[in-house]
Amino acid sequence: MLGLLITAGQRGDSPQLPAVLARIRVPRRGPGRPRTRPEHLSADKAYSSRANRRLLRRRKIRHTIPEPRDQRANRRNRGSAGGRPTSFDTERYKQRNVVERAINRLKNFRAAATRYDKKCECAETKTGRRLNLRKSDDRKAAERVWAKCAHSWTVRYRLGGRTSKQQEQSYPHEMKRDAEAFILEIKSDKVSGLRRTIDPKAGAITFESFAEKWLAGRVSLAPKSIEVYRSCLKNLINPTIGHMRLNAVTRQTIKNLISALSKGGYAPNSVNGAYRVIAEILSEAAKDKLIPESPCVDIELPNPAQHQDFYVPSWGQIKSLADSMPAQWRATVWLMAGCGLRVSEAFAVGTGCEMFGGKRLRIHEQITRKRVPGPLKHREEGDYRDMPLPPFVAEAIATHIDDHGTTDGYLFTGRVEGFVKYESYRTAFVAAVKKAGLPEDFTPHGLRHAYASMQLAQGIPITDVSRWLGHQDMGITFRTYGHLVDEAWDTAVSLMQTAYQTGISTNVAAAAC
Repeated sequence: MLGLLITAGQRGDSPQLPAVLARIRVPRRGPGRPRTRPEHLSADKAYSSRANRRLLRRRKIRHTIPEPRDQRANRRNRGSAGGRPTSFDTERYKQRNVVERAINRLKNFRAAATRYDKKCECAETKTGRRLNLRKSDDRKAAERVWAKCAHSWTVRYRLGGRTSKQQEQSYPHEMKRDAEAFILEIKSDKVSGLRRTIDPKAGAITFESFAEKWLAGRVSLAPKSIEVYRSCLKNLINPTIGHMRLNAVTRQTIKNLISALSKGGYAPNSVNGAYRVIAEILSEAAKDKLIPESPCVDIELPNPAQHQDFYVPSWGQIKSLADSMPAQWRATVWLMAGCGLRVSEAFAVGTGCEMFGGKRLRIHEQITRKRVPGPLKHREEGDYRDMPLPPFVAEAIATHIDDHGTTDGYLFTGRVEGFVKYESYRTAFVAAVKKAGLPEDFTPHGLRHAYASMQLAQGIPITDVSRWLGHQDMGITFRTYGHLVDEAWDTAVSLMQTAYQTGISTNVAAAAC
């Protein structure tokens, strides 16, 4: 930096150019006076005055200063008396941003305007006159009164100088040291470059309120995902931290929540899902400058099971389950067990889903919890999924159409009207499970597990099974059903045994020779 001059904010820029030039003193390597004339000067249009240009020409300083439009017009109006047009080097002027960035960097280190006092009038009442707290004597007189006054201390500070909004933080009378520590914290952050841009009052919104705003802004989420997020917030998160302010949620708070959910019997996947929701919400709060940073850092989470243990019913049990279901929903059991559909996808099967002469089943939508059609899980609107259609499933569909018909092309409807209601279907399914002698915790999704297990047991490649199930990632299929693929284990044992026997036989034959 060659020269620096700090003036009051209301002072003009142009008159300060001579004073700035006078501060330039560059020592020479050898003997001689310091250099006072820069090789080139670049300035914005605020410095484009005849006085400044006359000074630079007199001192033989080359310069690049843009000429304002009004000065150009005045020069042209004066004709030949206005002088020649000023030269302007566009490429050199682009380098002026280096100076601007340096000035902006210096502004980040301006001292924070801070003070603490009391709003009460005790000091003026005691002294009998109006006090000017900027004067040293009046300040000392006020502090002697404040030491015995029970009113709270108020810290007033500005984060960006006089142009920024003044903020306040109150402390009880006995917490004077905390008020002083808060002032030192602000000044320390200012000097270190970590400006306090977080308003302490901004994080006063409750976690539950901000979570609702965050969820309303997730326009890219599918309706099903929004339902899952809302359910997770309602049942797992909000009962514990929903009432807390955002700036009161600490890392320890989240660790306690994770521990409570794990000890409460929730599955590791449910606990990890709740943590992901919390992390996304607090990350968004940090981006919105409501909290300094997200406390979701290095939180230990429970390890999910590498594979799931589930009950695989026999075909006889599946038939008994279907026979125990209400007649208008009986075919859903065969769609889930014979085609691997989710229950929401089975509700959306229609007359146009049979493809390629009845050998394939094509689905392109599901019925959401709100009883409206929606896109398939992990798919966009209009996407579809094909899977093999066994003859017994096609026969169940045909029987259903003959006995119950269709409504707007859909096979299944509710007890009264519209699409099937999940609660009604689950009640009927639980009763059918009991009649069929299946475990009490057996759910409709268990039929989907049975489908995958039977396919893999017959040697169907797991890649095909994953595609038919509609998994988003092949890894999900491997983690869930990979332990059921026994063919690879048997093949590995057989190959190792064959290699061993071949090697032993070769060595014995060589020794005999």
